[in-house]
Amino acid sequence: MRVVSDLRYFNAGGFRFEVVDMDGTRVDKILVTPLAPEKIASENHPEVMN
Repeated sequence: MRVVSDLRYFNAGGFRFEVVDMDGTRVDKILVTPLAPEKIASENHPEVMN
């Protein structure tokens, strides 16, 4: 399992979920934004970025 503090964002369900604030090891704020249609089409290969 991946440690959340190492993860910046991931795409799922037509949205991008980005951790914008941490409180120690706890996620404090998440920014959720809709993906452009071409990104949604590529969701069969989830994107995780560091």
